[in-house]
Amino acid sequence: MGFSSPPPPSKPLFFKVLLPGSLKKLSVPPKFVRKHLSHVNLSKNRATIKSPLGRSWDVCVHVNKEGHFFEDGWCVFVRDHDLHMGDFLVFKYKGCLDFNVKLFDSSGCEKEYPPSARNRSEEHTDWTKIDKPPTTSPSRMALLMFADFLSLLLYQSS
Repeated sequence: MGFSSPPPPSKPLFFKVLLPGSLKKLSVPPKFVRKHLSHVNLSKNRATIKSPLGRSWDVCVHVNKEGHFFEDGWCVFVRDHDLHMGDFLVFKYKGCLDFNVKLFDSSGCEKEYPPSARNRSEEHTDWTKIDKPPTTSPSRMALLMFADFLSLLLYQSS
């Protein structure tokens, strides 16, 4: 009796943990690009990301020798969602470079936003409104670095 692979999800997913550098641009996993975006000309396209706030953000997809990245407009998305290093994002691809995203903080819990953030009159943010990413406090940075150090120690001892 042979084993068969489970059918692919109807809406493919990928996740990202925000690391240094990913507050300015976010890499799209190469395997995800090969499997789900190979038919799309990504070099000059915009992706649309819809968040739990019920709004959409346009981000430019840049392609270079290092991979595919959400860039122009990504800093605005990061700022508007108060994202920090260590936050965990799950992207669901709906097709045509449209994504839904779920956001989790470094505790592993889904991020919660006040109703006022969800009820803004502006439902779509233009990708051209680029801003600086939020900064991470020194104490939060130290905690994240310590967690990374512990993970490395545990990995090496196994």
